[in-house]
Amino acid sequence: MKKVGLREVIESLDKDSCRKELLRICLNNREEVLKTIDQRTINNISKFFSAIANPLRLKILLFLVQKPLPVCLLTKLLNVDQTLVSHHLRALKGCNLVRVEVRGRFRFYRYNEHEAPQEITSLLRGLLELE
Repeated sequence: MKKVGLREVIESLDKDSCRKELLRICLNNREEVLKTIDQRTINNISKFFSAIANPLRLKILLFLVQKPLPVCLLTKLLNVDQTLVSHHLRALKGCNLVRVEVRGRFRFYRYNEHEAPQEITSLLRGLLELE
């Protein structure tokens, strides 16, 4: 977790009048520190939110966070065409949110807990508890 001093940022502004007013408004004569996270984590979380922006992908992830499943079962559970499920699994795999395990003649898809931030895993599991 990276911390950024708000006073330092405001004091680095070019316009003196803007700087003085912002110091007064934002800080009220006290030091404040804002938290931020590293760019790699920001990129991973951004990819995650892009992936779950599609309702079908979110449904797939909610199943896979519970148990590895093959495409044929996901197709049946979601009541959609197999090619559509495969398309979305490919997108989730591209974001490192799922990985594939071959078991006999089946390809099982599994939620990739090792690559996803713990907060995302907690969020998905928490969504399952809402109902």
